[in-house]
Amino acid sequence: MKHQDAMALLKTEFIFYSQWCFVQGGVNGDIDFHEAKREEMLRVAGYHRDMQAAGVKIHSFDIDSGWRGVNTFDPVDVDRVLKAFFDACPDGYLLPRITTFNAGHAWLRAHPDDICVYGTAADASREALVAMVGTDKQNGYEDDGVVCIGQHSFASDIWREDALSILRQVIRHIEDSPYADRIIGYHIGYGKCGETHFWGTGIDHSAANKKRFYRFGIDKYGSAEALAAAWGMDCVTAECVPLPRREDLKEKGATLQEFYLTGRQAHRDYFEYLAHLSHSIVGDFCRTVKEMTGKVVGMFHGYYLWGDPQIHGHLDLGWLLDDPNIDFMAAPKAYYRTGYGEPGCAHGIPHSVNRKKLWVDELDNRTHMLLSGRSDDEIKDLFIRECGGGAATPEETIWVMWREFARNEMAGSAYWWMDLGQAWYDDPILHAEMKKLLDMKHRICGMKRESISEILLVIDENAFLHTRTDRVFNGRAFLDTVSEVASSGTPYDIYRVGDLDEIDLSRYKLVVFLNPVDITAEQLRAYPFAPGTHFLWNYLPGGSAEEAMKITGMQVRETGCADVFPYLEILPGDGITVWETYREPSKPLGLGLFYSDKDVEAGANALHGLPATGIRTASRGAHTVCTVPAPGRELIRRLGEGAGCRFYAPVGQYVYGDSRFLAVFYEGGYRFALTQD
Repeated sequence: MKHQDAMALLKTEFIFYSQWCFVQGGVNGDIDFHEAKREEMLRVAGYHRDMQAAGVKIHSFDIDSGWRGVNTFDPVDVDRVLKAFFDACPDGYLLPRITTFNAGHAWLRAHPDDICVYGTAADASREALVAMVGTDKQNGYEDDGVVCIGQHSFASDIWREDALSILRQVIRHIEDSPYADRIIGYHIGYGKCGETHFWGTGIDHSAANKKRFYRFGIDKYGSAEALAAAWGMDCVTAECVPLPRREDLKEKGATLQEFYLTGRQAHRDYFEYLAHLSHSIVGDFCRTVKEMTGKVVGMFHGYYLWGDPQIHGHLDLGWLLDDPNIDFMAAPKAYYRTGYGEPGCAHGIPHSVNRKKLWVDELDNRTHMLLSGRSDDEIKDLFIRECGGGAATPEETIWVMWREFARNEMAGSAYWWMDLGQAWYDDPILHAEMKKLLDMKHRICGMKRESISEILLVIDENAFLHTRTDRVFNGRAFLDTVSEVASSGTPYDIYRVGDLDEIDLSRYKLVVFLNPVDITAEQLRAYPFAPGTHFLWNYLPGGSAEEAMKITGMQVRETGCADVFPYLEILPGDGITVWETYREPSKPLGLGLFYSDKDVEAGANALHGLPATGIRTASRGAHTVCTVPAPGRELIRRLGEGAGCRFYAPVGQYVYGDSRFLAVFYEGGYRFALTQD
């Protein structure tokens, strides 16, 4: 299939992804396929056959890379799973995911300088590192200094060379197979969960990472002497570089200067280095596949609304959007406020990606089919702690399906319906609903799509280069804000700040800056916003009280250290309208991922420690500052109405739509209507 035809197929058809139950070699490189697994494979193949009968044309699942030991490729699992699928779906199109590029235990023992090293093991000998391989001292992430090593270091040139060799072999093997003409492209990955981000949330202190970071510093500053001066050190060598430690980035009670890493240039440079490293690896993997096949190539990337972007290394999105070897980017859903009765949310910035590539969203939504045989406590844990919500009945599942359909179509994204091998869609009711959704997709794909959103959300990935990693802050500033905007009764668009010079800004009446710590008053004036545009600033516009004053005309000051992030207040002044002076948010907003009822009882779902007095949210003219963050839906509605935005539903209902359709979701039902003939 030609590249352009494959891209058209991705944009106009559904994708179904399943978790195949077959042994993928594993990190130790052992082949351990049991006949009992064959029945599991055939069962999952049946799910694909059922979805194909429901009209789904494109299928996806993980295919093993075949990396076995040192310099050994074995395609036995590749052949097994391809045969099982195409025996079940001979007319299906396949977009396989190949992400198992872990080096394996034998490789790690052969290359101790290239092992990812954490915390207390940073100064361990090569022999000590080798002894940790395959023990409880190795599980891929740092956890309060207990775990000492991960897998390979992503800074390793040896790992990259060997991984690319395996990649070439598995791609060549698949393209030489009898199924090549049914394979429309490849989803490539590596690292934790195969999602092109690094291991866990730790800092890699391996010899390979130190050397590469040192080379980056020399290239940036020109000499070892200039590098030492920039980093405030007497001497910098490849063996002695100021890598951040996990505790440096997790300190509580930070002041604003500490929160923005002021004076820690080495840490800022390290985050920039990770972006360059990520870009180079992704580029090498995708270019290799593109040159070999000419087919569609994509990967997981661009996680901004949750997680630790500095450590994950996804700050290279702008570069990757200009890479000719990349056709699509994907991400898991945000796993937060995504169940029945909630607004749902993407993990990245789909509107920005869809300008140049294609965003492919993972609809990892737990359906009612997971409830069989589980207790109430197990269901609650499954739906809340693990995945941000689920559906308890067929009707609730259908509600979520239509919400995800509308949310993604509004952004112009592709998406896959996901089943992690547990028969999530093995229900004739859902098969019938899938046909209805697909019919609607085919109808609207022939219509002209234009945005009707008058609220614009803006995120700046460069701000992460010098912001302390804090999931609580990020969760509130991004996921909570997006969810609250989605709950205000009107659609929204979300873009990177780097897009503002290139998109039409005239339609937007309320612009919400999610993390505006880098913007200046001068830059704001240069953007072509329409006269009369209103602005909502999340936390601290410009990153300082001085710049906030220039932008908004309001004085913001720090009110002391906090246990979560530095708290701010707005000082009284002429022309200021005070919206909220609360000690606690008027509506408790979730602090982020993985909280349970027990956590809620401990206060984890609401800000705590705010000073008893002080203005938290206020407006002056067209500018509103919310220092909490995040602003609540009622405030967003008031500001939007004041800016002249059109609202299609009451507060608390979720509206998704564009020039082709309008969909309103509320607890108890939804309405979906076409707005074009």
